Amino acid sequence: AIDKDDVKKEAEGSDLGRVTLVLGAGNQPFLSAVDVIDCLIYKRRPVLIKHHPLRPYLMELYSMIFEPLIRRGYLRQILDENIQKTTEILSNLNVGHVHMTGSLVTDKAVRETLSKSRPLMSEAKIADMVTSELGCVTPVIMMPAKYTEKELRHAVATILEMKMVNGGCNCLSANALVLSKQWEQKEEFRRLLIHEIKKKPNYPAYYPGSRQRRCSIKETYECLGSNRVTVAESTESRGCVQNPQDHVVICECGTPGETGYENSALKTEAFGPVLAIVELDSSSDYSKENKDNNNREDKSNSIINYAQNVLGPFLNNKNNIYGSLSCALMSPDSVVATDVEAVVASLRYGTVTVNCGTFMGYIAMTEGCVWGAHCEDYSRQSGNCYIGNPFAVDRVDRTVVYGPPLAIAPTSADTLPALLIDTLHVMTCAPSKYVAVFRLLQIITVRSFGALISLVVSKRTYEGFVSKYGNALIKQT
Repeated sequence: AIDKDDVKKEAEGSDLGRVTLVLGAGNQPFLSAVDVIDCLIYKRRPVLIKHHPLRPYLMELYSMIFEPLIRRGYLRQILDENIQKTTEILSNLNVGHVHMTGSLVTDKAVRETLSKSRPLMSEAKIADMVTSELGCVTPVIMMPAKYTEKELRHAVATILEMKMVNGGCNCLSANALVLSKQWEQKEEFRRLLIHEIKKKPNYPAYYPGSRQRRCSIKETYECLGSNRVTVAESTESRGCVQNPQDHVVICECGTPGETGYENSALKTEAFGPVLAIVELDSSSDYSKENKDNNNREDKSNSIINYAQNVLGPFLNNKNNIYGSLSCALMSPDSVVATDVEAVVASLRYGTVTVNCGTFMGYIAMTEGCVWGAHCEDYSRQSGNCYIGNPFAVDRVDRTVVYGPPLAIAPTSADTLPALLIDTLHVMTCAPSKYVAVFRLLQIITVRSFGALISLVVSKRTYEGFVSKYGNALIKQT
C-alpha cells in the first residue's frame, strides 16, 4: 500500500526517493554500463539497474565490472521478469529518478506509471523524473557539390557502416539520405550505394519488431509504384542463416510538396534494415549557380542559401522527420570550410558529424562531449537529456565532430590486417608485458614463415598453417 504522507512529502520535493532506476538498453551491451556510470558518477545517485530481457547475461558481467560499487551498496541489479514487476518497481517511492534508453512509447508508459503511483505530483514534475535517450531517423546529408570517385566511395562506405552494423538496430544508424534534387551526381550515388550494399554481408534484424516495421514500410512504398522500393540483396549474412527480411530496403520518398511524396519512412524509426531517400528542391537558381564551377563566391552562396532556406528548415521541423539525436554530413574538398560550418550551424541536432559516422559523436563523450537530443527539441522524440559532459560545461548546444577529408577518410569497410588483429589480442590478453612480447615474436615468426611458404603452396594450405599455429598461440595467451 502507498503511504499518502510519503506521497505528499515527495510531491513537496523532500529527499525521499533518491534511487535512480536504470532501464537497460537491449540493442548494445555497453549502453547500460554507460548509463550506470553517468547516473552514479555524474548525477551522484545510487542506482538500481534492470537489465533488458535480450541481455540477461550482463548480470554476471556487470557483477565483475562494478564489483566495488556493488560491494559498497551503490549499485544493485535485477533481471527483467515481466511488466507487472517493472510497474511495482516504478511505483516504489524510493525511486526518485528513472533513466532509460529505448523508444518514446516506453518513455510515455514509464511516465504514466509514475503518475498513477504519485497522484499529488504534477505532470511537469513527473516528466522531470524521467530522463531518456531515445531514437531518431538519423539523416545523412550529401552536400550538393562535386565529388571525386574516391570521395563518393568513402562517403558510401561511411553510410554503410552506420546502416548495416547490428542490423540497423542502433539509435544512430543511418536511416535517411538527404539529397538535393538538383545535385548532378545523385544517380551515380544511388548506383554506387546499391552496388556496395549488395557486396556486404547483412546482419540479422534481431530486435523485436524490426522485421515487422521493415515489412510495413516496404509495403507502404510498394503501393506507390515499383520504382519507389529497391531491395538490396546481400549475398551472405553475418552470424546466422540468410533471411530475406534482413536485406536493406531503400525507399524513395520523393520531394516535399510534389505529387506522390510519402514521408512515412522519415517519421517512423524502423530500427532495422530500412533506408529512406528524400530529395529537397533547392530551387532553380541553385542549379544554375552550381553549374558555374569557376564562380566560387556564387557557389558558396548557393550552398549557404540551401542550408538556411531548405535543408535546415526541413530537418529541424519534427513534423518532417523524426528525432534530433544525431545527423551526419558528407562534404567533398570542393566545398570550403566556411560553407561546411554554415551547414552545421543550420542543423538543430544533438550531435553533428562531418565526414564520419555518428557513432563518433557517442565516442566523443570520452573527450568531454555530450550525447542526447538537441536542447531546443521539446518533442521528446529523441529523449529529454544528455549523457556525458564530464567537465560540466554549461549550456551545451550540440556536439560537432569533424572527420578527415573524404579523399583520405579511413573506413572499416576494409578488413584489418590479420597481423594487427593478432597483435592487439596478444598485447591485451597476455598476463604480463614480457609474455606479450614473447607471444608477439612467435606470431611474427609464424606469419613470416607463412608468407614465405605461400609462394610455393596453395592458398588453402597456407591458411591452414596460419590458422593451426595462430590458434595455438592465442590459446597460450
